[in-house]
Amino acid sequence: MIWQRLPLVVIFCPLLHAQSSDGPAFEVASIRTGAPFSMELLRSGGIGMKIDGSRVAIRSWSFADLVGAAYRVRTDQISGPPWLGTQRFDIQAALPAGTTPDQVPEMLQTLLSERFHMVAQRSQKLMPVYALTVGKGRLQLRTSGPSADDPTPSGCSTGPASHRVCHRTTMEDLANLLTQLNRMYVAMPPGAMTWGIDLPTINQTGLPGAYDFTMDYGPDPENGGSVMVAVEKLGLKLEQQKHTYDFIVIEQLDKTPTEN
Repeated sequence: MIWQRLPLVVIFCPLLHAQSSDGPAFEVASIRTGAPFSMELLRSGGIGMKIDGSRVAIRSWSFADLVGAAYRVRTDQISGPPWLGTQRFDIQAALPAGTTPDQVPEMLQTLLSERFHMVAQRSQKLMPVYALTVGKGRLQLRTSGPSADDPTPSGCSTGPASHRVCHRTTMEDLANLLTQLNRMYVAMPPGAMTWGIDLPTINQTGLPGAYDFTMDYGPDPENGGSVMVAVEKLGLKLEQQKHTYDFIVIEQLDKTPTEN
């Protein structure tokens, strides 16, 4: 993954020394080296975070993923050493009694400070994005019926080959899906995901409510294809713009955590 320093828009905020003194912290936490990224590992569910009761399990997350979860930003909103996107970790942690999963990001901040000695600054930067807008053609979207009459879960599911079925999906949901695909794109080696999307997406369609629709994209040469073409077939379009985002700039960081 390539990390670039983009032009500053506003002054840096104070240093983000994590919350080791008075913020919430895991009761215990074990940090190990994680498995390298691969599509097989991703498909098998071997990458991600799971919270089960008082247990938090993180598998094969990059350090950028950890910072993103801790500060509620995307990985492309983080600047630091080149290994942020490649060095991966497994973490097993326990929530203290009386805490909730909503406090996990703040606990991750504490962990990053205490175990990796991370110090960062928060700023805002102007970054390139795709704006999801309405095209000139007919929209290929069907307004979803009332949720009370339809028990089908909302969201997009993968069907045969590269076919996706999206149900009760808002345009904000679609923009988030496209941004998730962009995260996959930037995590892959150059040229490995030619059908992907190279920038995050923000919703500027102005379309309210939720919709049912289908999309075909992916590596399958017959049934897949470009994500951007799939969006255009819905009667939507992606326009490159600039958007101001919170940005985390890491000033100090140890590559190896302190002992468990």
